[in-house]
Amino acid sequence: MVFEPDGTGRVTWPREADQWSMAGLKVRGSSTAGYPKKPYRLETWAPESGRLPGPPVDEELPLLGMPADGDWVLGAPLDFDRARMRTTLVYQVSRAIGRYAARTRFAEVFVAERGERVGMDDYVGLYEVTEHLERANDRIDVERMLPTDLTEPAVTGGWVFKEDRTGPDEQGFRAGDAGGRLSFQQPFVYVDPSEDVVAPEQAAWLSTYLNELGVALVAPGFTHPVTGHHYDDLIDTDAFIDHHILNVWAKNPDAIRLSGYLHKDREGLLVAGPVWDFDRTMGCASDSRAANPTWWDATNETRDTTAMFDEGFYGGLFDDPVFRDRYFARMDVLLRTALDPVGTTYLLEGWAAEIDEAAARDFDRWTQYPPRGGSLRTEVDLLEDWLQQRHAWMSACLLRADPMGCRGN
Repeated sequence: MVFEPDGTGRVTWPREADQWSMAGLKVRGSSTAGYPKKPYRLETWAPESGRLPGPPVDEELPLLGMPADGDWVLGAPLDFDRARMRTTLVYQVSRAIGRYAARTRFAEVFVAERGERVGMDDYVGLYEVTEHLERANDRIDVERMLPTDLTEPAVTGGWVFKEDRTGPDEQGFRAGDAGGRLSFQQPFVYVDPSEDVVAPEQAAWLSTYLNELGVALVAPGFTHPVTGHHYDDLIDTDAFIDHHILNVWAKNPDAIRLSGYLHKDREGLLVAGPVWDFDRTMGCASDSRAANPTWWDATNETRDTTAMFDEGFYGGLFDDPVFRDRYFARMDVLLRTALDPVGTTYLLEGWAAEIDEAAARDFDRWTQYPPRGGSLRTEVDLLEDWLQQRHAWMSACLLRADPMGCRGN
């Protein structure tokens, strides 16, 4: 059940729900699933689900005003993101620069089990209600590929996959490393179509495409010696640039190598993104890898992070002087526009006003993870200060002849 705020900005009970649905709820996440405040996967189901034989049927609903769908994520910021809005910020900035990212809404969540009446004992806190990353017209907008799409052009897409840890019963696949000259920390994992339905012909086609890209990136002139394809013929280079910049700006220690999404439409180019999961970024609590607002990444202090200029296909892209020039020119534009602290502060202040009372209840519920400085206000101040320092350092690096060689403090 969904209850929207009234004209006072609050939800008052008792009253009828603004939306309701049969639903399925399960714990999700890798490391975060072990925390007491659980992240969830939510599916909204048709009314007959659970009453008739067979699997439940999704009911597409415009949950909290977002485009209608049946698959959602209840993100549970807790230990790392004590400002409760890091992921929401990066997703909003991504959409602002024309790159799809999951839409989000803040909500306080109650989970009551076994048909009990809902009360404060069922309160689990403040959540980011987020679109699940999947192929859909209002999400990752690529053509649906059927099991019978075995030859070109149908087999060329749409593909949604990621570099990530494999899940239960997943094998993933390796491709694109150009005989070991490029390095991927994790395998690729199918998202849509999923591994259990991918035909051998489809799997072979995708691996061949990624292998061609890898070879092109290490070949003279960055051009495949047999097909004659330059990497620009195989990837949306501007999308690869934007995706990388957003992760660098947030100093995401898990960028690219974990939840590193890619997608490809039918007869289209390979696109990096959407961005995903930013709780361990931007000076967050409990993860020192993102503490220092200087340095491009955390490789100066640990190997348990992403080498941003070397991971995967980026290891070949940053060898190209033309790509580097395009990359840092785009960074300069974004630092003057979407990544400017004036704009990001405006967004953060708006959300801080929206969730101030809810965040206090959330911190009271999870007292073992208190806000640094004692309140949401002090957490937001820390985040805004970190972004100011990050912006200043990145801007100064662009004044150097070789920004990649810029060192931190």
